[in-house]
Amino acid sequence: MGTYQEDAAGLRLKGLLGDLGIDGGRLVQDGGRPTIIKTRVIGQQQQMLRIDREETDPFGPEAVEGLIRSLEAGLEGVGALIISDYAKGSVSAPVMDRVRDLCAARGIPWIVDPKPSHAPLYRGATLMTPNTKELSELSRLPSKTDADVAAAGLAMVEELELQGLLVTRSEKGMALFTPEALHREPWLIPTEAREVFDVSGAGDTVIAVFAASIASGADWKEAAMLANAAAGVVVGKIGTATATPEEILRHYQDQEAI
Repeated sequence: MGTYQEDAAGLRLKGLLGDLGIDGGRLVQDGGRPTIIKTRVIGQQQQMLRIDREETDPFGPEAVEGLIRSLEAGLEGVGALIISDYAKGSVSAPVMDRVRDLCAARGIPWIVDPKPSHAPLYRGATLMTPNTKELSELSRLPSKTDADVAAAGLAMVEELELQGLLVTRSEKGMALFTPEALHREPWLIPTEAREVFDVSGAGDTVIAVFAASIASGADWKEAAMLANAAAGVVVGKIGTATATPEEILRHYQDQEAI
């Protein structure tokens, strides 16, 4: 985040976090780059394009050290850690080396929403949540059919020494590779039929709900079904929408009834 006095977006972000009761004390300020702004152009209830204003050069040493200090402090008492990699500079080798060490020492599962170009950084992760396009790029294998996804997913798990994998497949639902069944077919979770208005934020919703679920004591299949239900809620709304616990539970129960 840029210097607040010169960065209106950073100021607004801090204010929004405060309004939501989220502690912004561990935000890292970097006066050399602006807070990212994404402008979505909507037409007839569908996103047509997005305009990003950003700097994506590697972080300087002070910002990296700030991220590591913030990470170390923030892991006190948590049940899971999410690494959401947008290739904007935060996810780097020094940061991920520290993530790996801290989570191993504290027994914290860490879950990655990946960028294929950064694959080596995720070695040893508890779980990754790629979509089928990312899975193909990561594994260098096709991922169109159920059999393709099974082969590509297993290859990815073995190459990166993952404990498991959750592949999001748009209208085909999800495929979950669990630690106890890595060498068998993945568990396939279908989507519910519903109108899709905007897929913005669906991947973020999946990883957030999955991580929150396992941190709360759910098993991997329960967590995947809750994540699938939450994604189904948000794609039926326009923009980067959220899903309430009541909406998620209602759609989760609908899945169980199928």
